Amino acid sequence: MTSDGKVQLLRPRITTTDLLVGAPVRAQTWLDVASLAHWVSGRGQVVVPQHRVSMVIDNATETLRYYVPGSGRAMYRLWVLDVRSEDSTIHCEGTIAAGTATQSYRLYRSDRSFPKMLTMLEPDITPSSAEGEITIDISNDTTKGGAILRVESVGCWELPRAALDRTAADCGVSLDSLFPRRPIFDDGITPRVYSVSAVAQSIHEMTVATPLRRIGHIGRWGYPLVINSASAIPLTVGPYRIVPRKDRVAATTHTVRCRVYAANPGSVGEVRLVGGTAGAGAWASMAAGTGWSDPAEVDIDCEDQTTDDGQPAGGYDTVSVEVRTDGVSAADVYGWCVYEYE
Repeated sequence: MTSDGKVQLLRPRITTTDLLVGAPVRAQTWLDVASLAHWVSGRGQVVVPQHRVSMVIDNATETLRYYVPGSGRAMYRLWVLDVRSEDSTIHCEGTIAAGTATQSYRLYRSDRSFPKMLTMLEPDITPSSAEGEITIDISNDTTKGGAILRVESVGCWELPRAALDRTAADCGVSLDSLFPRRPIFDDGITPRVYSVSAVAQSIHEMTVATPLRRIGHIGRWGYPLVINSASAIPLTVGPYRIVPRKDRVAATTHTVRCRVYAANPGSVGEVRLVGGTAGAGAWASMAAGTGWSDPAEVDIDCEDQTTDDGQPAGGYDTVSVEVRTDGVSAADVYGWCVYEYE
């Protein structure tokens, strides 16, 4: 691997004392800034935060579904599952499939007392920032005398990139062009990939053109919650605490979006987000049959960059997901995701 597009393992540090009006241009400072831009762009995102599933799979296949955007730069996703056998005397076996990859698993008698962590690498991801459904299939085979499988929790992450391409999509910079004694120039090509102009272009791409987002704020999949009420019903006992990113200097809030997967909500199935500060957002329609709802949105207090932990001055803001139907047809709600989309 060439060092020209390398993504550092550790976060590069910038010495701001070098940034002075009228001071000579220092190559090392520009190289540090470019390396930091690579580190930020290449880190990957939490796609689905680890969450409790508690599904039992008995000689069948369960498909877990999530609706999220991508970072636009990921090439691999890593699924992490906590599973256990339902029987203390026999083994448990089956397969896990995500994207183009499939792998087998086998749990033994000792795996009933404590969950076993399984990891599943989903390769060949087409980098995209578009919203869409991602799935993982979990199968259990009891035909050979095996035990039933219990899926305790699931999460998904984008893997960090080792190097970035010199394209607008990857936000890559030719690091070699920033070494000391190299000429400073603007190549006039879009996207610019060389010298100091490439650093500015990279930062613009990741903050304005295709901004980095916090994708996986909330994710849930499991047995359905049956909602049959014309009044708003929250899907959790209490609201989630959530801290969206601050994307503008003067910003105090950021809009988050939610999709809900449900079956048979009737003709008036709707979902909305309720913020602790902003209150209830607008209702969004749910699919008439089975599928993902239209996006529901609400503004949430964003992080405060003057505090060590980013907590807003008034404390953590919260968000709840609420559903209602026509009071006649019941909506079977299997899952929901809350994420930043812009």
